[in-house]
Amino acid sequence: MFYFCIKLTFCSRTGKTGGFALPILQSLKKNRQQNYALVLAPTREFAIQIAGYFTALESCTDLTLSVIIGGVDIAKRPHVIIAT
Repeated sequence: MFYFCIKLTFCSRTGKTGGFALPILQSLKKNRQQNYALVLAPTREFAIQIAGYFTALESCTDLTLSVIIGGVDIAKRPHVIIAT
């Protein structure tokens, strides 16, 4: 199991979300039993935006995704958790 932390600060529309989402999804696709991902976002709106991006990228896989913001239930053992 491996852990990594990435802090990105760039202009809009430069591919930051894809820069960390694609490697995460690629790793999960190879071995979904051992790997899980946690993505932390500073705001609810950004967490929902990131979740939309992940959903679009993983639409052809059977990976599960859960967004955790105040007042929202979590899915049972999701592969990717996006939280504030």
